[in-house]
Parts: sequence; structure tokens; C-alpha cells
Amino acid sequence: MPLFDYVCQDCGHRFESLVRNTEEKVECPVCKSEKTERQIGRPSVQMGNPYIPKI
Repeated sequence: MPLFDYVCQDCGHRFESLVRNTEEKVECPVCKSEKTERQIGRPSVQMGNPYIPKI
């Protein structure tokens, strides 16, 4: 399940949510409104190989 960034149109709260279906309505955890908008999230970038310990 992808993790998406959302902003509530009623209270302005920004939050993340795991979404199974992109058509699924997401509820604001603060005011419980369904007037939320998906935001473009920042990509997660990792430098180097995480399985090789740094010396």
C-alpha cells in the first residue's frame, strides 16, 4: 500500500495516510472531514548500499 501526503481543505492539517485504492476517500484525523487533497510527496532517496557497513 502506498503512503500519500494529504492536506485537509477544512482545517489545513497536513498528514500521511496508507491508501489501498487511489479512489478511496481519506478522512482528516483532526476534524474528521473527507474534504482532503492528495499532495505530491517528496521522494525518499538513500545514498549508498544500506547492507554494507561504513568503515
